[in-house]
Parts: sequence; structure tokens; C-alpha cells
Amino acid sequence: MMKTLKKTAIILAVLVIAGCIPSLHPLYTGDDLVFNPELIGEWYDNDDPEQTWEFTRDGENAYNLKHTDFSHVTKELDTGEFTNDTIWFTGKFDIHLIKLGGNYFMDFYPGNNNQLEINELLELHLFPVHTFAKVQFMENEVRIFQVDPDWIKTVIEEKKIRIKHEMIDDAIILTASTEELQKFFTKYAEEDRAFIDPIVLKRLGN
Repeated sequence: MMKTLKKTAIILAVLVIAGCIPSLHPLYTGDDLVFNPELIGEWYDNDDPEQTWEFTRDGENAYNLKHTDFSHVTKELDTGEFTNDTIWFTGKFDIHLIKLGGNYFMDFYPGNNNQLEINELLELHLFPVHTFAKVQFMENEVRIFQVDPDWIKTVIEEKKIRIKHEMIDDAIILTASTEELQKFFTKYAEEDRAFIDPIVLKRLGN
């Protein structure tokens, strides 16, 4: 039971790493993908150095991402005593890069995460989605700007923007087509309020 709960926690962590606004459709068509070799390598989060991001090439215009994070958990021993442990979580993603106007965008999609060993019934209820982020490349640094869920929710509620979506409880799920998504992110790429403060990745070894 404990193992299943831990694996479930890992799944939830994997789902939220790439952003807060899920989409049913990708941001790319396949013909518009770009490849930037600067992304290849191992990086650490400047605000959380224990968090690492490792990008490897996958085919002509795609990447694999292995994201590693950790969590402090309390375990009960057979003696009835408790101990604090650090558990490392690894999530794998399929990454695609696209350029809209003059800006790079990254499409995150869950990759092969068989290492999670989740319950079969639970797996049937997990639906993979795409999430997106604007990306800036600098010398030995990558900045990942995730979409601000509060901004997009506000402008949708105030009818300032129109983009196909569904509201599930209090969460927004984008249902717009790839073409509509590209038009949307091209239009709002320079809108600072549309993105939260970036995740700043520094290249390991520099």
C-alpha cells in the first residue's frame, strides 16, 4: 500500500512539473519543429540545485528529458520509530521545440515512465496531456517561462481572449487545435503577465 501511495505521489509530481495549463493537443504539427543543440546536456535549477534536467536528442527534431527531484518523507520502522528519508523522483518527458515568431516554445508530454510501477487500475485513469513554456537560450543558461494559470483564467473569465477550453472544477484544460494554439501563443508571446517568473537552468560543470 505504501509503495502504491509513493508511486502515486511521483505520478502527480510528474504531471505538474511542465506547467499548470494542460492541453489536449500539441503546439507543433511535425513540419514546424526546430532543433537547438544548445539544449542538449545536463542542467540544474538555479533556485533549487538539487533539481536536475537532462536533455538528450531523440531523432532529428525531438528531445528526451529526464527530470530529477527529491522529497523528504517520514517512514515508520518495524520498531515503531520514525525516520526521515530523502526519496528521489524521476519523471521522463518527450520534448519538442518550435519557434513562433521570434520566440522558442517547448512542448512537454509524458514519456516512458515505466519505472513508476503504478497500479494498473490507476493507470487507466491517468490521461497524458501537453503543457507549454516559452524558452530563452543564453550562454550556459536556459530560461523556461511557464504559462501563468491565474492570468489565463482571468482573461478568459473577463472575455478578453477567446480560446477553446473546458473548466474541470477550478482548472482550465485547453481544447484548441494546434493551429489555434500557435496563433494564441504567437500573439501573447511578449505579454509578460502571461508567464510566471522563469525557471533558470544552469549547465552543470560551469
